[in-house]
Amino acid sequence: MTASATPDLQAALALVDDHDTWQALRAALEERQLAARIGAGGLEQVLAAWQARAAWRLTDGQLAQELGHWAGGGSYADHLHGFNAVAPAVLVAEAERRGWFVRRLGPKALVNPPEGKPLAVPLTTL
Repeated sequence: MTASATPDLQAALALVDDHDTWQALRAALEERQLAARIGAGGLEQVLAAWQARAAWRLTDGQLAQELGHWAGGGSYADHLHGFNAVAPAVLVAEAERRGWFVRRLGPKALVNPPEGKPLAVPLTTL
């Protein structure tokens, strides 16, 4: 949470830990009338926080599997969790946070999970 976060944005960010899906979090924001008050920029910050938290919750094996999905050319459309899937850039950041070898190479990142082969993960999705 940033020092300049408004009370409404702080309240919205405080809800992140309590919701497993973006849809559930978004519904909670609407129910509390926070979505309109924080606006699009605030919603983007809340989504980023939700995705970071979802990535943090993954085990090492799950993180490697998620990275493998994107490295294999996967998309949101064919992901088991659809548009609740964590973005590849967020997963790469989580791998870095865990101390995995990560080398960013233009539009991709080379990620070497502790167990398994290196993965070339795109940092953006279409």
